[in-house]
Order: sequence, then structure tokens, then C-alpha cells
Amino acid sequence: MSNITNGNRNTKLVTYLAVLLTSGLIVISLFLPFGGYSYGGISDKFSLWKKGDGYFFLFIVIAGLIFLLLGKILAVIVSGLVTLGLFFIENADLPPRVNGKVVEAVDLVVDRKIGFFLLLIGTLGLIAAGVVGIVLERKNKK
Repeated sequence: MSNITNGNRNTKLVTYLAVLLTSGLIVISLFLPFGGYSYGGISDKFSLWKKGDGYFFLFIVIAGLIFLLLGKILAVIVSGLVTLGLFFIENADLPPRVNGKVVEAVDLVVDRKIGFFLLLIGTLGLIAAGVVGIVLERKNKK
């Protein structure tokens, strides 16, 4: 009987640590440069926090952590999927815009920075951690 209890405890610990680690990656990525561009001698880089969109990601991560504490692993996966959707929206919004239109300069260069990659890794990791948590939980119930 104690093996089942230890198995459940270890499953929860692995899931909690994985979700905390990936959530931490997401939060760190919000403050690092997400993207940048240069054209016509003008260059700029930005983080999602300075852009003002980091608040959405932070809210979703906090909600995912609350769901984790409540034991709602499926909701953690949903928060990861919502974060992934927002990631794709941010990726589409990467090129610079003037009056709502994408700048179409011959020498336009759009770069993805470290925040972009950390956000992607953290988001995919969050989803994977939730899926692994559910699989381990079901495996321990058998």
C-alpha cells in the first residue's frame, strides 16, 4: 500500500516541478527581448513586457499555477494551449507596423530573439508537463 502512496506523491512532485520550471521559463521570457527588426537604418527590439502583452501571459501562467495547486492538471494543459495560441498571435505581430499596416521595406529584417525561443520552449514544456502528469496519474491508479 505504501508503494501506491509513494507513487502518487512522486507523480505529483514530478508534475509540480515540471510545471513550475516551465512556468518560470515563460515568465523569464516576458522580460527578455522577444523580437527585433531593422530597416532603413532604423532598428528596434522589444520584450513582451515592454510591449504591454506580457500581462496576458503572466495572468495565464498564474491561473495555470492556481489550477495546479487545486489539482486540475487538465486546466494546466488548457492554460498551456492558450499560451501557445497567444504565442502564435505575437509571432504574427512581429513585423513592424505603421498605421496598422506591415512595413514593406526592401531591407526589412525581422529577428526572433531569446525571449521568443524561451517562450516557445516554456509553453510546449508546460503542455508536455500537464500531459505527462495525467499519464503518470492514470498509470498509478491502475
